[in-house]
Amino acid sequence: MKITGRITLLLSLMMFALTACTSGTPTASSDKPAAEAEKKADAAATEKPKEEPAKTDAIPTVKLADTVTQDPYSFKVNSVKVASEHNQFKTDKQFVIVEIITSNSGISNGAIFSNSFALKDGKGTEWQHYDLGGFNYQGWIMPSKYLQGKVLFETPPGVTGLRLIVNGKNAIDLGL
Repeated sequence: MKITGRITLLLSLMMFALTACTSGTPTASSDKPAAEAEKKADAAATEKPKEEPAKTDAIPTVKLADTVTQDPYSFKVNSVKVASEHNQFKTDKQFVIVEIITSNSGISNGAIFSNSFALKDGKGTEWQHYDLGGFNYQGWIMPSKYLQGKVLFETPPGVTGLRLIVNGKNAIDLGL
């Protein structure tokens, strides 16, 4: 009885795998003639590509002057600056330098790191913080205290619609 059950399970898995492998794109042996399928492929290749609409996500976004709250922390952007250099570091792209204030309203110490933040443009492209060897935004925050510092991102020049993503849950529109 156990062997029969195992064989049935094995056959079911094999049928599932075969179905998954054969579903999808029809081959030349399908009910449409190969010449018609080839003609449609040629027509599709000569069409102009359609512009994709801007990618959107479901991340709630607040304005630059507003605060994002993720208990027990509150995040606020103090300033935003775009530059080709920061301290002794230079780039042929651009640095987006975001000064952030993070407050802890909880009852225990908490840690905040630069990798809590990402930058996303209006097209949906995302950048992680740019590590400048010790210039990272990180530290322990005691209850009722705050941490203030800068997070840097390196982006191509001219990107627009920039939002600071906080822990992947909320965003702050940077007005750039």
